[in-house]
Amino acid sequence: MAANTITVTQGKGWATVDLVGVLAHTGGDIANVLNPEGEPLIITRVVVYSTHVSDGAANLNVGVGTTAEHDQTELVSALDVVALTAGTAVNGYACGDAADALVIWPTSGYVVVNASASTVGFTGRLHIEYIHA
Repeated sequence: MAANTITVTQGKGWATVDLVGVLAHTGGDIANVLNPEGEPLIITRVVVYSTHVSDGAANLNVGVGTTAEHDQTELVSALDVVALTAGTAVNGYACGDAADALVIWPTSGYVVVNASASTVGFTGRLHIEYIHA
């Protein structure tokens, strides 16, 4: 399980997670964040902000799962963290499917951040904006 700093303003509709690249690339290897509000949340936006690029060629994925699952891509899919220069911010998806349905963060669900390969050297933050269902 990744050790990340999580800043949550409970009831205010957002959370920030520090991201630090890792050598391994298994489920939720960069971050796995349990729903902080204790009730279903509707994710309206995510933003990935890079403070340092990755040394390894890898793609970053962000999604919602029931555990530290790998390859959840509902919010961000295949973001190139070598090309993501320091000081760059990228919007993730709010709509996870063709019907434009917003992604739901279940009460006992996790937002997971994982990669396709080593992301050693990468640092940044994930900002998650949400409203109560």
